[in-house]
Amino acid sequence: MREEAAADATILAEIAPAFVERGGRRTDVVVLACTHYAVLLDHLARLAPWPVAWIDPAPAIARRAAAVVGGDNGGSGGGSAYLTSGAPWPGALARALSAAGLSPAVAPVDLTSGRRLD
Repeated sequence: MREEAAADATILAEIAPAFVERGGRRTDVVVLACTHYAVLLDHLARLAPWPVAWIDPAPAIARRAAAVVGGDNGGSGGGSAYLTSGAPWPGALARALSAAGLSPAVAPVDLTSGRRLD
């Protein structure tokens, strides 16, 4: 998303500890512990030492976050994504958000109220 490629060796080094063989058994499911890891899922699956089921928590977390802030739209997409730093959106990330039906917001927001700070 930062328009920089991650080296396969770097990705493999990060996921290697999740793949354990012990007593004739081995890892068969990996839960992505960050909602952003799904953007690397093709790479993760390709680099994994053996096939596993990958569980992506992002859809459930997004539904829960929308319900908590009162923006639950039934999972139909749409809405805005906020980059709270005020920095410009990286091009690849802005395109990915748009493809997911989100409008990248260009101003910082107060995450408690959802109000723009500009």
